[in-house]
Amino acid sequence: AVVSTQSTGVMELDHKQQGLRAMEDRRKEKALEIQELSSAERKVEELLKPSAEELEVLESKLDGLQVENSARHRAVSHALNRLTNDVENARTIEQQLSNSRGSD
Repeated sequence: AVVSTQSTGVMELDHKQQGLRAMEDRRKEKALEIQELSSAERKVEELLKPSAEELEVLESKLDGLQVENSARHRAVSHALNRLTNDVENARTIEQQLSNSRGSD
């Protein structure tokens, strides 16, 4: 009976050691997965970094174009107002000439 109890105890101990080894293997696998994910994350950050810098450059260019566009819009608007005034003045002069010819 003592041998049977000892062998049962040895079997239980062996079973627990196998369980611990399996847990240790899973821990190592998870640690490796975490390393791989960290490495992948660093690679993604490296890939995104130039994109972020390019985005800043593009945003700066866009700001410049918007300022340029705004200035052009003001210039066109000003020119259009001058042309409108010139047309109105021309019509007034034409009307005055027409009126003076009619009174002759």
